[in-house]
Amino acid sequence: MRVARRGSVGDAADVMMKIASTIIVLLAASFGVGAMLWVSRGDGQPSLVEATSRRLLTLSQLPIDQVTRIAVKRGDDEAWVFQRTESAWKQVEPFEYPMDPFSIRQIASLARELEVVETIDPQAFGSAQDLASVSLHPPLAQVRYEWPGGTVTLELGRRSLANRAYLSVAGDPAIYVVGQQLHERAIEMDSREWRDRTVFRGVGPEAARIELQYGTSNKLVLARERKEWKMIEPVRTRVDPVGLDAFLQALGTARVGGFILDQPPDLSKFGLTVPAMTLTVVTSDQPASAPGAGASSMSQRLLVGGRVGAGSQDRFAMIEGRPVVVKLTEPVLRALIRQPQDLAAPTASGVQPADVKTIIIRHQGAELKLQRELERWRAPEHQDVTEVSSALVQELLDHLTALRASNIELREYPRDQEVGTMTLYGFDEKALDTIRIARDPQTNYWYMDNGDNVLRVYPAGLKLRMTPSYFGLP
Repeated sequence: MRVARRGSVGDAADVMMKIASTIIVLLAASFGVGAMLWVSRGDGQPSLVEATSRRLLTLSQLPIDQVTRIAVKRGDDEAWVFQRTESAWKQVEPFEYPMDPFSIRQIASLARELEVVETIDPQAFGSAQDLASVSLHPPLAQVRYEWPGGTVTLELGRRSLANRAYLSVAGDPAIYVVGQQLHERAIEMDSREWRDRTVFRGVGPEAARIELQYGTSNKLVLARERKEWKMIEPVRTRVDPVGLDAFLQALGTARVGGFILDQPPDLSKFGLTVPAMTLTVVTSDQPASAPGAGASSMSQRLLVGGRVGAGSQDRFAMIEGRPVVVKLTEPVLRALIRQPQDLAAPTASGVQPADVKTIIIRHQGAELKLQRELERWRAPEHQDVTEVSSALVQELLDHLTALRASNIELREYPRDQEVGTMTLYGFDEKALDTIRIARDPQTNYWYMDNGDNVLRVYPAGLKLRMTPSYFGLP
């Protein structure tokens, strides 16, 4: 019984070894001959199809980093032609428009990544009608890539099952079965999604001038003079660095909310014949202080028209030089529309406290002179007092140069409410600034102005030291 059992185990092992040997032989044979499939030709005769797994194009056949021009043509439609200059891509036909570099590069990257699943001998098709059956005669789309010294054109056919699609290469008679990723982008994707949605480009340190016009009389103009920004209109005054940085960031991050219509025949239906608002940004490699700041300056102008719908705050818009009506969302518009009060400097003076050597305060016909001597302050006219509290003088300087107004009003200085002035002198004995000070008799609000007709309003509780007694002087 024991021998019989051992024999049964031995027989089973022999059978298993024979099966394994047979499998190995079959695998070796299949790899030796090559992976081949037989398909039926149009005339009923079999034709050989090679099952492969390789890249359709080598790097030399499509050097994506060297591609400078791409043309995409869908059926009988007009071709879109994209051209690269340095790292930027733009559409040059049928009209110019800046493109998103990643989106355009994807058109080349997806082609370079195509894997060939099958290569079909063209003799497998019995007639041109068979080529038409896979939409390669004519192709559904053509994509042409150009680079210095080379070009390649891909013809895209019908999509099939299992994420497969037909494709041919111009000049190559073979028909390839590949993945669908290039077909999805070149045939089906809305090409407008490849566009750069940025409204203003190069806004930041390169910005030289900003003009905002809304309505018939409201205009805001900011200009960079050397390294300092100034408000030119509606008044000439200092600019708040915090507000300016926020505005420049809003300009640089503004994005189009959608593309409405290319090459519109009539702008009036979008309210763009007479825009409700225009916003112009001038950028330059050189400091600027006037329109057309330099030979290398570039002007970008946004036109804002009517509302998209009756219940919507979104508006139609157009960027000058781009024949495309776009949509701007309400949050983007709110970030772009600024009032002069939002950007005027909120401090009474722009002088740096460390630059002040002398302060002359005029109040109710009297004059008080405070003078810095090294790290101390003194009142020269009060010989019996050797030193004035530095903390009190610093508090006064902070009120004039650092304290932000609670409100800003663009109107003439109320001379009839004036209570005094303060003049700041530098170490060269030249006047740096004079701040006029008024007070509303009804609200007790303080008004400070340094000659620019911009009133900085401060609360009634502000303690503004203007008399000798406030500094401990007799």
